[in-house]
Amino acid sequence: MENLVRWGLLEESYNPFGSLEKHVKTKLVEELNNIGVPVRSEDIVLTGAPPQYGDYAVPLHEVLRRIKIPREHFVNHIIESLLEKTPLINRATEKNGFLNLRLNYSEYGKLIFTMVTRLKEKYGFNPAREKENILVEYISANPIHPLHVGHLRNAVLGESIARLCEWRGHSVKRHFYVDDVGLQVAYAVFGYKFLRKIDWRKYWRKGDHFIGFVYASTHTLIELIDKRRRLEDAKRRNVEEEVLKLTREIDETMIHVSRLRSQNEEVFDRLLDAISRIKDPGKEVVELNRRFEKGDKEVATLFREVCSIVLEGFIETLNQLKIDFDSWDFESEITLWSGLSKKVIDYLSKTPFLMERDGALYLNGEQVASFYGLKKVFNLPETLDLPPLTLCRADGTTLYTVRDIAYSVWKFTKCGVDRVINVVGVDQKIPQLYLKLALWLLGYRKEAQNLHHFAYEMVRLPGARMSSRKGILITADDLIKESILRALDEVYKRNPGIRKEEAEEIAKKVGLGALKYMLVSSSPTRTITFSWERAFDFEQNSGPFIQYSYVRATSILRKADLDPTKISIENIEPEFKEQLERKLLLLLGEFPQKVAEAADNLRPDLIAGYANEVAKTFNLFYEKCPVLKAPSTTRLSRLLLVYTVATVLKNSLNLLGIDTPSRM
Repeated sequence: MENLVRWGLLEESYNPFGSLEKHVKTKLVEELNNIGVPVRSEDIVLTGAPPQYGDYAVPLHEVLRRIKIPREHFVNHIIESLLEKTPLINRATEKNGFLNLRLNYSEYGKLIFTMVTRLKEKYGFNPAREKENILVEYISANPIHPLHVGHLRNAVLGESIARLCEWRGHSVKRHFYVDDVGLQVAYAVFGYKFLRKIDWRKYWRKGDHFIGFVYASTHTLIELIDKRRRLEDAKRRNVEEEVLKLTREIDETMIHVSRLRSQNEEVFDRLLDAISRIKDPGKEVVELNRRFEKGDKEVATLFREVCSIVLEGFIETLNQLKIDFDSWDFESEITLWSGLSKKVIDYLSKTPFLMERDGALYLNGEQVASFYGLKKVFNLPETLDLPPLTLCRADGTTLYTVRDIAYSVWKFTKCGVDRVINVVGVDQKIPQLYLKLALWLLGYRKEAQNLHHFAYEMVRLPGARMSSRKGILITADDLIKESILRALDEVYKRNPGIRKEEAEEIAKKVGLGALKYMLVSSSPTRTITFSWERAFDFEQNSGPFIQYSYVRATSILRKADLDPTKISIENIEPEFKEQLERKLLLLLGEFPQKVAEAADNLRPDLIAGYANEVAKTFNLFYEKCPVLKAPSTTRLSRLLLVYTVATVLKNSLNLLGIDTPSRM
């Protein structure tokens, strides 16, 4: 980037704060080395300073203990050198072991404005020194029902992580793992085979909702049949306590049967009739799953039909969220029929860490971790207990974790990636850890260290309990629809005469923005209690609040009738006399640094919090500092501030997968 030499920046830079930090560190390291105090750049930290002392501060306590010249002489020399060689700093003072720096706001503002007007929608892009090929696997829902609120949080987090990694210059592949293997899918397929000839579109708009009904109904009916059989057996054995317990359970199951039947009597009764004719439907489901794992073509066709119907529904939901995948990875093809899961089991069987019990195979993770010292390698607490992991059932069918191990091998060996990020709920902590242990045991040691479990907590909806087996779900489709309707109500309230088409377009952006921000703005380790009031709080910390702040900024720019990108930055002398101007300027200069921090630590919530802080500060600035009616020099610098605010808010929201409306 040209014209940055004046600020002592001799190479292309995307990061105003990072450039300032690098310059300060370079000068301090140089001066300290000159007086015989060896120090590394990473040992020097630039932090926020108390406002009365400066804008930023460098802790010097360790350095001051090591210098052999008088403290006052050293401090004065450092200050003199910084002021002489760093035009971005206006004043430097030492207080209680901190070197406090007050910026030259005019020069720092021009540096920021130069970067923003050149980079525009790429301001915030902050490439890492070492670029990586990264695979992000997220959502990966079982193809047996619609996506629900938990998947929605996964989707928003996964997409944000992918975008953040791209803004660090990494090459990112988005993968959806289609869990088409296992008993849950077999239940859905078992029910579906009795309904193949019906036109399900007469009753359901989306296929994932149809299969969700089939899965829940089939599972509930088979459960009812099994309990009735066990009840008859208990009566024959005259075990009163068991009879009472099963009677209560059957009564509860009948409530779910009635509820499911009320949703579609015709389809439910067809299922009931077909399943009731089968002697042991539960056993047939298990056999169906076994045949699928073995690659039976007839059964595989049924499974793939069900998956196709569900995935069509998934894609429609994801299109609403503007989420697209580079690869849809079918578990059956990658891990089973390829023989990869068998190879994994065969290899692990040759190690001393596999146990057999009642025909089933288990991996002793505690022994693996102890033998290789992996708790230390993976930074795990020594007190963490690793229960044995079941790899195979006695009937030879595999459990999902062994297939996940095979999938992890495939990701690294077939996809050409350096790092894998699995966006998976915190409840899968132990299975995800076993993937790393197994990779290490299989000889993929670097890969084991480059496999990351991005764990997130669940979403609670007050008064709602979910059970996919009972067909009780708060679907992503329901939440998306509700959020858009609530946003539409707000749009009409604020714009009584607005055209219907425009209102709906704005409502979609605002509604989805409210929903996404609610799910991404909290730390992933925190359980979210979902609240529509918080999601649509136009006063603070919400998607609509930040979107509204963006719209306010662009409205000012429209009224000014000025293109900031055409301004010759080097010919202006912004003053930034007001404290709010300065606070806003410092915040805006930190955006690329915040992108790097959020990406490197996999913390999209940091971008949400940062955007909220920018929006809050901008709204205070808007109230206290006139822009359009300010004197000409002040007006120009404030318009550039407003342009930078609009750019930063738009780019921040984009990193969270949130669109910006033109008006609200």
